[in-house]
Amino acid sequence: MWFENNKLYTRTSNKKAEWTISTSSVKVEEFVRVEMSWSLQNGLQLSIDKNVKASSKRSISRPTSTYSAVKDFVIGGSSKRDKNCGMAIDSFTIVFASSDIINRSYLPLRKPPTLACRLDNDRVSLHCAFEALSSSHSYFVSWYEDQRLLKRVNNQNNTQATLTEQELGVLKFGAQLYCGVSACLSDNCEDTTGPEKRSNGINTAIKILSSKVTVFEGGDTECVSLEIPFPPRLFCNTTDNTTTCGIHVSYGFRSHRPTKCATGRYVPQVVFKPRGDGDNSPSCGLTITDSMWNRPSCVDVYGVPEGLKDKNKNMDAQLDVTVVTGGVASPVLVSYTVKVEVIDKDKVSVCRSVGDPHITTFDKRTYDVFQEGEFILYRHKTLPIMRIGDDVIVFDRCGASRKKAKKQPLVPKLFLNGQLAPGTTVSSFNNGRKYKIVFPSGGELTVAVNGNRKEFLNIWYRAAADDYLNSEGE
Repeated sequence: MWFENNKLYTRTSNKKAEWTISTSSVKVEEFVRVEMSWSLQNGLQLSIDKNVKASSKRSISRPTSTYSAVKDFVIGGSSKRDKNCGMAIDSFTIVFASSDIINRSYLPLRKPPTLACRLDNDRVSLHCAFEALSSSHSYFVSWYEDQRLLKRVNNQNNTQATLTEQELGVLKFGAQLYCGVSACLSDNCEDTTGPEKRSNGINTAIKILSSKVTVFEGGDTECVSLEIPFPPRLFCNTTDNTTTCGIHVSYGFRSHRPTKCATGRYVPQVVFKPRGDGDNSPSCGLTITDSMWNRPSCVDVYGVPEGLKDKNKNMDAQLDVTVVTGGVASPVLVSYTVKVEVIDKDKVSVCRSVGDPHITTFDKRTYDVFQEGEFILYRHKTLPIMRIGDDVIVFDRCGASRKKAKKQPLVPKLFLNGQLAPGTTVSSFNNGRKYKIVFPSGGELTVAVNGNRKEFLNIWYRAAADDYLNSEGE
């Protein structure tokens, strides 16, 4: 078979005759289904996509002395290699029968079979289903893991077949599972079995349902969803039911440099957090066990408020998958990448109270408060500003002598439960007339004396990212 002058040719011969036919009804630059059929009674026939394009019973005679046996079927040229063209082959099937017999006896399945995974009483099985050709046909069903044959059965005239978990055996992680079905005439399967048609594939690897997530600094966590199609026990080569088995997913960030604070403390831009156990500490991995495999697992990503206005960040999270058998982990089987976008919520927003006092809110509204009493300038809805853990810091200018106020320094009172909470700093300036407190959340409070006699307190609070939509007060 060869292509020449915009025609597709096919030729076959025996000791006495030679048949050649051609057709120009063929498309180039795309795959087509080509069928060539020959028999001594019906001659040579050429079909394109199930439509007969050329056929002939006529042949030319050839002397027996000039005949030499050619055992090769050459596609893309002649047997003498003197005609060539570029032809790509997706697949081919050779059937030792002419097309009229094939159409009468063992037609291939009209549609590919469908493969599905089922769960019954915590046991998985593969289910292969296909359409019947006729009541006179029987079917052979084969089960494959990649190219490895797992099982082949004579399914008689049933159009459904099942492979149990026990028959699956130990699975290869990342393998492709599928079934193949071939048909034959029930009364003569040996001579009429047709080509096998294969189903869709089911991959045994973990599926990452979230290829990209977006988180806000100090906002809610976002879930990276994981799904595994088979229980972990099918990937562990164990001989008993007492050995623990699981699929472990470890995760981290590629080339991620955490922010270094002025205090020397490093703050990561984003971390993974475990779900459901009340622990807010960063997490480094998740193990999927037989008790949880059949529901999606979730790895939460959290944007850390580091108190810097440093624009949005894009980074790659890497998820490495291993199989853990009896506490021993396999080498990394596959690695996935999830794109993480961190939206910077750090805004330069300050509220203040100056003078006697004049108040400016975060949204730039101004007003005066001349009444006596206790007023709340700012309060986080869940975290009091001047209370850090079990620590309380008090600045008090009440009772300062009018005559001595100018010389009287501003002295904070610290009520501590042990050491000052980690991440908190208190700095003094201008001989004790000004203080700055940096809180673990990233917020900054500045307190300074003011007035002709230094009898007032000026207060500025620069909000942290976590204060956004979480603050209240005057």
